[in-house]
Amino acid sequence: MGNIYFAGSGGGGLDPDDCTATPAQVLEGHTAGVNGYDDPVEGTMPYQKQEGTLNCGQSSIILPGYHDGTRSITANSLASQTPGTASAANIYPGKTAWVNGNKVTGTMTTQGGGTYTAGTADKTVVPANRFVTGNVVVKGDANLTAGNIKKGVKIMGITGTKISNIKLSFIPSFLNRKEAFLCP
Repeated sequence: MGNIYFAGSGGGGLDPDDCTATPAQVLEGHTAGVNGYDDPVEGTMPYQKQEGTLNCGQSSIILPGYHDGTRSITANSLASQTPGTASAANIYPGKTAWVNGNKVTGTMTTQGGGTYTAGTADKTVVPANRFVTGNVVVKGDANLTAGNIKKGVKIMGITGTKISNIKLSFIPSFLNRKEAFLCP
């Protein structure tokens, strides 16, 4: 007679109660034995393929899920975000600006205001490349009018119209002692 042997009961394999994963911790498209289920369960964890570029002050939320480590979020360079042509000499003293990725402190030449009087020669009141910190006043003269300037003479853009009366003191004896004036 033959003998029949039976394999031991209880079988081998995995007891799901010994597993600690949940479906959200198993990558979607894959199955696994998970806690609380008797049969294998399909995972629900998303596979993230997140990439991007950020500027200063921006942020990106890292989405939940699986990240394989081959993707990245990169910050743009500061130089690419601060293009400019200003130099220290173009920026007010003590003020700062970012130009092409570099912090620049201003050294611009400044000049206080003042009052100036016109004269016989040109005056440079404010030299080039200066920042004036006060009013610059060039004094005027209410008497600078065409009627006060000799006819034909031009002063500061005003052409004179005044015709002068010349008193001739030697003529009165010839004119019954009355004063005479010669008009050109």
